[in-house]
Amino acid sequence: MFLFWRVWAVRRAAPLTCELLRRRGRLTAEVAYVMATGVAATEQIAARLLQRMQWDRDPVVASLAASEATLIRVARGDEGEYEIEWSTNPEVVLRELRNRRSRVFAFRPTAPYRFRISKHCQGSYRATQS
Repeated sequence: MFLFWRVWAVRRAAPLTCELLRRRGRLTAEVAYVMATGVAATEQIAARLLQRMQWDRDPVVASLAASEATLIRVARGDEGEYEIEWSTNPEVVLRELRNRRSRVFAFRPTAPYRFRISKHCQGSYRATQS
């Protein structure tokens, strides 16, 4: 029961990456793995999960985790400008993840995209095809 509540809290802290992991049946196992490393606070679990997922074999999971971690950093006041490489259109991925009725689990590589994140971008980010 404790793990259930931790997963729920981490989903609130990192909703995009957690939703993709949930749809792929990996969320609970990934949160449990991070917790097993001795991390207890929800914010730390979410940050560690995003850090871990940036090195995932799945390029969409890796790009999404890097993007979400950077968006959180910028929302907290970071002044930097960041660029994250994607193998597919990140706008499509974000739209599908926000759509609770979507059944899309896999995103095929299309063309390289650059996902720019900065407080100076309208809406904090901008995606462009490379």
